[in-house]
Amino acid sequence: MARLGITQGEGVTRWVELITDADLDLMSATLGVSTITAKVLTNRGIRSRNAAIRFLRHDRQFMYDAALLCDMGKAVNIARKAVADRRKITVYGDYDVDGVTSSVILLKTLRRLGAASADYYIPAREAEGYGLNKDAVKRLAETGTGLLIACDNGISAVEELALANELGMETIVVDHHEPAFADGPTQRADILPPAGAVIDHKRADCSYPFKALCAAGLCYKLAVELSKACGSPLPQELDDELLSLAALATVCDIVPLLDENRVIVTNGLDILSRGSSNLGLRTLLVARNLAGRPLTVHDAGFIIGPCINAAGRLGSAATAADLLLAEDAKEAMLLAQRLINLNERRKAMTEAAAERIMETVSGAGFRGKSIYLVHDPQTPEGIAGIAAGRVKDALNHPAIVFTNAAEPGVIKGSARSVTGYNVFEGLFACRDILERLGGHAMAAGCSLRLEHLEELDRRLNASCGLTEADFDKTLYIDGWLRPENVTFALANELSSLGPFGKDCHEPLFAAQSVRCESAAQIGADGKTLRFTFSAGYYKIKGIAFGIYDDVKDILKKGPMIMDIAYNIGINDYNGERSLQLIVRDLKVLEPGA
Repeated sequence: MARLGITQGEGVTRWVELITDADLDLMSATLGVSTITAKVLTNRGIRSRNAAIRFLRHDRQFMYDAALLCDMGKAVNIARKAVADRRKITVYGDYDVDGVTSSVILLKTLRRLGAASADYYIPAREAEGYGLNKDAVKRLAETGTGLLIACDNGISAVEELALANELGMETIVVDHHEPAFADGPTQRADILPPAGAVIDHKRADCSYPFKALCAAGLCYKLAVELSKACGSPLPQELDDELLSLAALATVCDIVPLLDENRVIVTNGLDILSRGSSNLGLRTLLVARNLAGRPLTVHDAGFIIGPCINAAGRLGSAATAADLLLAEDAKEAMLLAQRLINLNERRKAMTEAAAERIMETVSGAGFRGKSIYLVHDPQTPEGIAGIAAGRVKDALNHPAIVFTNAAEPGVIKGSARSVTGYNVFEGLFACRDILERLGGHAMAAGCSLRLEHLEELDRRLNASCGLTEADFDKTLYIDGWLRPENVTFALANELSSLGPFGKDCHEPLFAAQSVRCESAAQIGADGKTLRFTFSAGYYKIKGIAFGIYDDVKDILKKGPMIMDIAYNIGINDYNGERSLQLIVRDLKVLEPGA
């Protein structure tokens, strides 16, 4: 439950405090933490000692039994027999971080078990699009593939997998996207592809207790089970390497950092910080000046991940896969630098596309719409999803950015959604006018003929059920906390609740009527603000990133009184440690006295 905290002026973010009916004093005493930390835990759904231990400890022993995944046994038996029979195995992946790392996890495992001819295939984004396609299936059959394993795709490839079966290939799907479904008399019925094994915890009949693993997490589990079944369990070094790849994908695919994903990410980032045995990842970390220090979720998601993604966005995802499979240091460095260069190009192209599309959606034709559909032929297909995300983040509306496909008259769209709207289900309801569709609640991809775009726009907006209130930006506050009550002990205690990410946001607090002694611009671009807050003799620094343009008109040169929403941080500078407030939002009330 939540109650309204501060509702600021029109166009300004709402602050909503999360409240709980848990006995915080009892929880504090039981766990040996402050009542503030106890409240943060309850806000994450942690209400028992055992749940708290699982949340905090991140031990690998807390990972669930892979046998609980539907068809895991079938997949292991099919793959084990293919290895024993020396059949050619092709791992068919996807061009993002999750798809690339999934492919590498399975390929390394298969080759170690003796599948010397095992190889990967990742479709070209613009020429082939996402997932299995019939031409690729035919080519793989012609080259002798006996077992086709689709990872991070395949759950909706009913016709393509039927073709693979007809051509004599055995098939396995390892996917985490939503299955297609049909409305039955009492409930929805999944439409599963005709593969020999379909591993997807989002199957309605799957009893696996955690439903938010990414594909690489599922592939890691398959790798472990397959190795055991072949009588050759993963050696610790390789197990660590594959887990670190799964951790990178878990962060970059923005799945909830809860439950088993916390185990994967915490251990995987620790492995990467100590130096993964994966030569390509080590090389990329060195090239990005991240080696030799603890790696964070931000490092993985915003520095390393984009470099790997850039290959599939602007070139060939094979560059990224080959880096993660590299065994030669010189080759690894060349591939790493190529990815970095591609990512620099991608950033420049993204800025241009986002600016152009934001200008489009600000026009009169989009007023009153809930979902923004934009056809922008100038945007490269590999940038469309990022551009849609920029629109969604800036305006808090679901957005779909369409670009031209290779086939004349066909356009491809990348969708990003907001909390409260399942964009996959919205698009699935319009499947009669779509050529292809895949994805999940918050992100999806589709293609359709250009003449159907206007109808898709009309149908999505008519059926979405969103109201103006759904578009308000909202910060969910863990509690009200005066800056003078922030201590090192509390900061350290709260940091132990990490890693932070989707559905497990960094603890966020708010305070009213805080005296700000000064606010100064810092940083090369002048968009960072440094504050000094005070209460009597107590002073604490604050910092805010990227919000100067939003608040420059209301900041005064002298002291002022403001409400602030903030995270608690510890700043290490020149060997000195100090507390600081990382300001996420503010409202200036009046000039100070």
